[in-house]
Amino acid sequence: MSNAPDPAEEAVATLRKLAEIDATRQPELAAALDNLADMRTEAGHPEHALAAAEEAITIHRTLAGAEPDAHLPGLATSLNNLGALQTRLDHHEPAVSAAGEAVELLRRLAADQPDAHLRDLALTLNNLGSALARQGRRKEALAASKEAIGIYRGLAEIDPETYLPGVATSLWAYAWVCVTLRANLPGALQSVNEAISILTGLAERTPDLFTEPLFRAYRTLADILDGLGHTDQAAELRGKVSA
Repeated sequence: MSNAPDPAEEAVATLRKLAEIDATRQPELAAALDNLADMRTEAGHPEHALAAAEEAITIHRTLAGAEPDAHLPGLATSLNNLGALQTRLDHHEPAVSAAGEAVELLRRLAADQPDAHLRDLALTLNNLGSALARQGRRKEALAASKEAIGIYRGLAEIDPETYLPGVATSLWAYAWVCVTLRANLPGALQSVNEAISILTGLAERTPDLFTEPLFRAYRTLADILDGLGHTDQAAELRGKVSA
């Protein structure tokens, strides 16, 4: 096992010292903490990412309080990341709180600058829907997921090349929420089939990026088929996906 220092931790330590002397380095420190949290999560240690993510948010809050136009987007991004991290740790109530606050900030930002913030709003609504579903909050979870689909569809009408992947992801996310809540399975079936149709085309062109999301959508389709009583079809599909 390597004893080499972690570059992300070294960056945080260095910027922490610099920020103590020069407050203008605080945004860099917050960004470094966000990066450290991401690196720890990707390494499979989300529990070790939590402290860094929470410290980044504390800094972003202070910065946004002084200069909201400059720093509210960074706060929203950090809150969304924290919500996703809390979800991975099965901390469902804190996950909903963080993602919900991020959504409210992004609504305000998107109202003034839709081109800059609508995509982030849709992404965060997907995360909020997932967190709400894990809490069993049916009505709110379905509403958040449906709103994300609507935003991505609107963006894709203008720029399909950029936003069709987001449409597919939000359609799959809605289907997953329905399966988790055992709600509107016929609607979930329609939604996941549309996601699969889009992802199939994307995976043909860029398999490295879209093959796994396509398989994930097929696994959700199998869950929906189970819920609708088509257990043989579900088992056959799972066999094909895992082969």
